[in-house]
Amino acid sequence: MKMRAFRITTGYGDYQNNLVIAENMAQAERIFNNKYWPATIRGIELYSEYVQIQEYDEQAKLTT
Repeated sequence: MKMRAFRITTGYGDYQNNLVIAENMAQAERIFNNKYWPATIRGIELYSEYVQIQEYDEQAKLTT
């Protein structure tokens, strides 16, 4: 499973940035809306395709 980081900006100005880790942009939007609805999403952009997640990536290195 390849995870990506998406930067989501809201209607509260550019100071309100959120980072969501998901497989694709649609899932990132759904995850954000589940937590912060009814916040207005001003934009979603792919921030990084190369994401390491502590729980998963450290375990993989320790067990190999």
